[in-house]
Amino acid sequence: MTFSTELRGLWSAAGDPTLKKVAEAVAERGHAAGITVPRSFLARLSDWRNGRHLPREFDGVLLLTVAELLDRARARGDLGDVPGRMEQWEALWRQERLDAAEREIASPYPGLAAYGPDAADRFFGRDRQIAAVTALVDDAFAAGGGLVALVGVSGSGKSSLLAAGVCPQMRARGVRVVAVTPGTAPQRELAQALAREGAEHPDGPTLIVIDQAEELFTVADRTQTTSFLADLADRTAPDAVTPDGTTPGGAHPTVVLLGLRADFLAEWVTYPQLLEAMNERTYLLGPMTREELGEVITRPAQSVGVRLDPGLEERILAEFGGPHLEDYDAGALPLLNHALATLWGHRTGNRLTLAALDGAGGVFGALDETAEQLWSGMTGAVQREAKRLLLRLVHVDETGRRTRMLRTRADLLHGDQAQRAARESALDALLNARLLMIDGEDRISFTHEILMRAWRRLRDWIEENRADLLARQQLEAAAEAWADADRDRSLLMRGASLQRARQAASTGEVSAEATAFVAAADRGEFRAARRRRIGVGALALATVVGLLLSVIAYQSRTEAVHQRTTAELSRLLAEADRLRASDPTAAARLTQLVMQQDPSAVNQSRLVATGNLPLAVSVQTGGGAVYTVDISPDGSRVAGTGSDGAARIWQLDRPDARPQVLSGHSSFVTGVFWSPDGAALATTSDDGTARIWPQPGSDRTPTTLRGHDGRVVYAAWAPDGRRLATAGMDGTVRVWDTASGRELAQLTGHGQDVRAVAWSPDGSLIASGGADRTARLWDAEAYTPRGVIDGYRDTVHALDFRPDGQILATGSDDTSVQLWDVRDPARPARIGIPITAHTAPVWSVAFAPDGRELVTASLDGTARVWSVAQPQVPVQLGGTLDGAGSSLFSVAFAPDGRRVATSGADGRILLWDLPGTVLPGHTGRVIAPAVVGRTMVTAGSGGTVLLWDLADRTRPRLLADTHTAGNARIDQVSLSADGGLVAAATAANTVQVWPVTEGRFGKAVELTVDTLDQQRAVFAPTGSLLLTGARDDSFQLWRVAPSGEARPIGPPLIHGDPGSWATAAAWSPDGRRVVTGGADGQLVIWAVDPSSGARRLGTATTEPAAGINALAWAGDIVAAGGEGGLLSLWRIAGGRPEPLATRTQPRGGTVRSLSFADDGTRLISVGDGQTLAVWNTADPADPRLWGEPIGPAAAGRWFGTLTGDGEAAVISGDNGSLAVVILDPAYADGRIDASSRPLTAEQKTRFGVR
Repeated sequence: MTFSTELRGLWSAAGDPTLKKVAEAVAERGHAAGITVPRSFLARLSDWRNGRHLPREFDGVLLLTVAELLDRARARGDLGDVPGRMEQWEALWRQERLDAAEREIASPYPGLAAYGPDAADRFFGRDRQIAAVTALVDDAFAAGGGLVALVGVSGSGKSSLLAAGVCPQMRARGVRVVAVTPGTAPQRELAQALAREGAEHPDGPTLIVIDQAEELFTVADRTQTTSFLADLADRTAPDAVTPDGTTPGGAHPTVVLLGLRADFLAEWVTYPQLLEAMNERTYLLGPMTREELGEVITRPAQSVGVRLDPGLEERILAEFGGPHLEDYDAGALPLLNHALATLWGHRTGNRLTLAALDGAGGVFGALDETAEQLWSGMTGAVQREAKRLLLRLVHVDETGRRTRMLRTRADLLHGDQAQRAARESALDALLNARLLMIDGEDRISFTHEILMRAWRRLRDWIEENRADLLARQQLEAAAEAWADADRDRSLLMRGASLQRARQAASTGEVSAEATAFVAAADRGEFRAARRRRIGVGALALATVVGLLLSVIAYQSRTEAVHQRTTAELSRLLAEADRLRASDPTAAARLTQLVMQQDPSAVNQSRLVATGNLPLAVSVQTGGGAVYTVDISPDGSRVAGTGSDGAARIWQLDRPDARPQVLSGHSSFVTGVFWSPDGAALATTSDDGTARIWPQPGSDRTPTTLRGHDGRVVYAAWAPDGRRLATAGMDGTVRVWDTASGRELAQLTGHGQDVRAVAWSPDGSLIASGGADRTARLWDAEAYTPRGVIDGYRDTVHALDFRPDGQILATGSDDTSVQLWDVRDPARPARIGIPITAHTAPVWSVAFAPDGRELVTASLDGTARVWSVAQPQVPVQLGGTLDGAGSSLFSVAFAPDGRRVATSGADGRILLWDLPGTVLPGHTGRVIAPAVVGRTMVTAGSGGTVLLWDLADRTRPRLLADTHTAGNARIDQVSLSADGGLVAAATAANTVQVWPVTEGRFGKAVELTVDTLDQQRAVFAPTGSLLLTGARDDSFQLWRVAPSGEARPIGPPLIHGDPGSWATAAAWSPDGRRVVTGGADGQLVIWAVDPSSGARRLGTATTEPAAGINALAWAGDIVAAGGEGGLLSLWRIAGGRPEPLATRTQPRGGTVRSLSFADDGTRLISVGDGQTLAVWNTADPADPRLWGEPIGPAAAGRWFGTLTGDGEAAVISGDNGSLAVVILDPAYADGRIDASSRPLTAEQKTRFGVR
């Protein structure tokens, strides 16, 4: 699929119009948009249709041509499989341009694969770590042999460090290096590797590198693992080394270097052979520094002569780890490398650009987008086999941890001829996309485990099929034991075990040995059953058969209807998932429709997830493209332009009613602008005039403003309404007296078209933007220049002042949005980094009335709302306002800040209802909020603390804000029982406490503890006791006065053994006990004496042992959650925890937060994969998941808190995200009805709704 072939298909779908007709239509569009179409365009259009001479940029005339053909195809209803969105066309164009240029330059980035030995010259940023590991290896050689361990989280770069860093250095020093991964037969793998290496390098000291050593504890049998480790211990026995570098026996020393995932350390320490490496020679591979990550990004490209755009490195780092790397996940390096490899595929010549990064989907969207594009290109049969194939490559354990499973090609390619063909196609596609890899022995696995986390579709499959995967793995393990025992009949399964094995084997996704094992067990079962069946009478048999046939016939009919209904609803839900980002309104309506037909808990939870989507009502204007939209100051009316020379006004509460029509211009209207008091409307037009309509809709004659030489494109009112500034294609801004229509001033300086104008709220400045790639500031009284803002790469098309007048927002045809400090107009200062999320020119920007939000609209067909409460780091707020289907020209906030209007080329105005539950104000990672009654406190990595009123949970109200000293990162925030104190544990080794009075923060008090950085601060649910916790395994009790002053109570509470790292704490509801948890999986219960401190009551350890990240306490029940998604419930009886139940959080990611409702009957678990799970804990011994996780899975962490009544959850996470989730489906149902219209007949046909 190429741009040229798809363009030919689009031309056909458009009805094969003549070149002349298309050229004339494009010229008319260009005239309206201010784009010049050259006379030679007809010949150029012919070239494009034949796939020749595509332009160097995807904008201007090419964009207009695609838009014209798309509109023609839609009008004919014949779009078919032709791409329907402009970004798809841009991606096709970019790929075709790339394929035509510099094909010989191979990507220097490995993508998901690890850097191999041949990539050592492209492996940057790890010099410090390579030196540290090789020093440990040298130390082991000096001791005559031994073990060295490299430990890091999955995705931290262990394999690359070993293969491209350590191994090449050791080989260069004459060391024989033997590298293996254990697989299912580690002894065999090592023997073969030693034989290969021995043939090439028969002598010398030997370094055995065992990468992915966790396979010893997952896919390898325990007996084999024990034998293998014993063999390694023998090989590395540290005998004395003679002066010539050999051992007494004459052999050279051997060192084993193991690379291990950190989450398998618990298994590691159960093997005595490995304790040496743990205790003596272990290197923990942690996060890279900013400078090291910069080398990873820039130096591979530079090594092949490719340059990066200014700001690209900073943008990638900000996306990857946050503005200050506060959100950097050490395990996400493969995502970064994949994004860089994808970015390479979007490069322009020898440059990597910011636009290419957006085209690649950004850092975290690239992998999911790559996988989804591959998936969408497969046929249905190939998709089915691809899913089965991928799941066969997953190994899961009882705790939900996922690792790669090696399979041979022969093992994967089975089934009938059609299945094998489809599966081979799927396998080839996955290998070509480098999502899978194949080794020298024809064994296939995931290129990296991070694919199982980052590809949302695969992650959901694994979660949905986890029980089946476990059953298949258990079957294959039993079959292997049976085969090893010469098929001993006593090892065959019976009864329920055999039934589960049959189900696992029936999928066809098990080994041939497992199939034979089940068949043998079936034969044994059959023989036994046959003996029991003797004596059954023929009449009884006939009666039973008759009854069975009747029942089966009835059940078959009922089941067929049920299956058809279920399949239909599942298809609609899948469609809703697909539309969630591109058309949230349709997605919400489809979800509501499914819930109405099947109000199951799953569908109710899906409906709840729509509560935070932006929803829109569509207004068909009937007047052609709408270039400008504006909402009246009282919020009651919306005005829009028309291509027919008229402007139109609708009542916002009755958008379907006939609009008021203002006719009089002799050409199309370019802009509509309400006066500050709403009593007049200004319009601008292609006819060279502007008009002021008094009391729009009345019979009073409008005032016509004449003076521009050519089209007038924009206007802005002075705050007092007495003057109007207009922008024209003649390169001038003109100022008019609105009462008389007299021209007061002419502002010249742009030299080219002026496209935008804005008036500062205090009336002192006029801002203008134009085709000369500048924005200019003018004195609004003297009409003289004050300042110039340059540095744009294209026309400045949009301007707006923040309501306080201190900041100016600009939007440009170079696709960027930038904020400027204009307090000193002579020296405008850039604020932060540009917003570059749009993929086409930005034609409109608008601040919310409170100045905390900014909305932007682009020709890419989307509008986006940004939190600019901290303008240095704008953060997208909620979902994209999408669904327009064509370019957007204009956007406007309603005065209540709750609604936004957008307009564009398709002739529609969309009136959006923004969810008041999505809250602005934070950047970086936002930690779990603290909620007491109607008061909420939120905080995060940027050091900002916000105080909220939750009286109306559908629209929380910000009361006050403050910051930690030095903006130190906050790891936990807590609110006292009476709401009068806020405590925050910071990374600056302090706990800061603020008194709160009448919704305002008082002066902060710092509690400094002589320990590692404070990570926990939890107020007791009664009184004024505060528990703080640090990374050195200790907690401290404090009594806090209303002023925030505090004094310690008793000695520190030592949670566990030194180094076990205490991670979480929770109070009992009566405030008399505390539970603490740690990375060792241990729970400790403490009795609290307000005068003397705490004493230990009892302990317990989670089973299986897993690090605890979150605790919650209700009644006598404690919930603990942590690594691997493990969730356990305990009853606290007499101070000792008694286990009740264990569950795994859906999606399997780490649990970051737990929170009970006050009555203990509802619990939420929140964590990685953007997971919010709601549990019914009325019976704590049998907690039941309500529905499914709320919201789609995605990369990133979530944290959360449940309100006391259990009716709402407050969710926070990466990139400043903070939202209230109303858990009552009726709220989302009512909001959908209030803020959108039912599906149209056309939509029902398109989505297949019956």
